[in-house]
Amino acid sequence: MIVVNPHLKRRNLYAFSVWSSLLSLVGFALLFFCPKGGLLFPLLAVVCISVSYGVLKTLADAVLAVETHGEHRAGVYAASFLISSCVGIVFIKFTSLLYTNNPGWLLFVCALILSGVLVLSLKKQGVSDGIV
Repeated sequence: MIVVNPHLKRRNLYAFSVWSSLLSLVGFALLFFCPKGGLLFPLLAVVCISVSYGVLKTLADAVLAVETHGEHRAGVYAASFLISSCVGIVFIKFTSLLYTNNPGWLLFVCALILSGVLVLSLKKQGVSDGIV
């Protein structure tokens, strides 16, 4: 994070979101396709997912700061953290039920959520670049 965060600027927030989402998807793919008994693939996957999570968490805070204005900013921060906590609880319950049937579902659901983040980031990046 010491290397990545200083490069975050208002103009490249969504590009960093795209790249970190892709990096996380690569990490989940490495976990999904890792051979039994192999250590390299899981280690690379954990590094990819960890770095991506750190960047995405920082980006979420930065995007909230950039996209919100005025005196209601603190309320938006509080509401976003409350909503993300509530949604997180529901998703933890949902994925734990899926995990009992097949552990692979956990990776699939995480990859699906990250794909949604990737699509939204690409769409927002296109809007900010004047493409869409």
